[in-house]
Amino acid sequence: EFYPDSLPPVLNIGPGSPTGTTFGYGAKFPAKYQRAFYVLDWSWGRLYAVHLEPEGASYTATKEDFITGSPLPLTDALIHPKDGAMYFAIGGRRVQSGLYRVTYTGSEDTAPIPQTSSTPSKLVQLRRDLEKFHGKPDSNAVAAAWPQLDHEDRFVAWAARIALEHQPVAEWKDKALAETLPGRQLPALLALARLTGACPDHRPDGATIDTTTRDQIFGALLKLDYAGLASRERLAYVRLAEIVLHRFGNPDDATVAKLVAALDAAYPADNFPENWLLTETLAYLQAPHAAAKGMALIAAAPSQEPQMEYARSLRFLKTGWTPELRKQQLEWFLKAANYKGGASFDKFIEFIRNDTLTTFTDAENKQFAALIAQKPERKSAIEVAGAIFAGRTPKVWTLEEL
Repeated sequence: EFYPDSLPPVLNIGPGSPTGTTFGYGAKFPAKYQRAFYVLDWSWGRLYAVHLEPEGASYTATKEDFITGSPLPLTDALIHPKDGAMYFAIGGRRVQSGLYRVTYTGSEDTAPIPQTSSTPSKLVQLRRDLEKFHGKPDSNAVAAAWPQLDHEDRFVAWAARIALEHQPVAEWKDKALAETLPGRQLPALLALARLTGACPDHRPDGATIDTTTRDQIFGALLKLDYAGLASRERLAYVRLAEIVLHRFGNPDDATVAKLVAALDAAYPADNFPENWLLTETLAYLQAPHAAAKGMALIAAAPSQEPQMEYARSLRFLKTGWTPELRKQQLEWFLKAANYKGGASFDKFIEFIRNDTLTTFTDAENKQFAALIAQKPERKSAIEVAGAIFAGRTPKVWTLEEL
């Protein structure tokens, strides 16, 4: 969700199997629940009431468990227009089907809330104005969108970039390459990369790759001072590099060396999203220090999720491994086998390990044969939690700090 070529969710629900949704309009419920957006999760048997609040050019939200059960394989729901009750259905995968009716009993007022159309905020209107340029060329689009590419509201900035992407590249390519404000140049270069470079999974065999534009983008990128960029700009910088590498292929060795030097100087960063992208990109580029720095991040990570992300990013790295680092890597897989997740979790660990082993040299395979063959020892959840923090200096927290 921190990718500049993506947008953050209004609300993270978490793992589940989403099925039906409905608003509470027309329900004979208290006002809060008439305004709620109801989200059904088949897997975990939860019907959430999501409460939306305007924020900037979009919304933010909180959720609460409205109805739960085990099992409660929810499939769909609606508010009946005649009796104002909620009806929801359950069923699937050899579980008994059912239809349920939900009504309110209590002292709160259930009169229908007024259905008035509110005047959009300035940010919402700005986003909508930019969205009018989506899907069609317009001679006014570049001038309107360009100043908003670095807007602090991500939804406005996103709308501006998409407006740019629907205009002929020839109208704004030179402007993107010459832009001096990083906050505007980075999304403009991202738009340029997305339009001139096709994903390898979707381009025809034998298609010509625009290496000239690739080299121009990297030329502009490497003129920027990575260390001097704001946090959001740094994420955009590394993500842009990833997209260009993926869609256009590697530039010449000298450019790769400059890119590695620029990123390695800031690695590791002080936040997980940036370290995610830096580890991924530097490992792809076979940076000489990625192994040592990546394994240090795994050792210091506070939970299994960032550890897995770093391990995934390092799995195709062939350079920079010392015997001690390889030992740490293999020992991590033994520990990670006890981590907990969904039904496919163990397979994800296995896939990461299998990919990692393809990078071992014959000498490493021979040296670590016993460790490679070793089966993980299954441990309790408490033992697993303890292993994550093993070797660290305990922190004595004060009440004020907590």
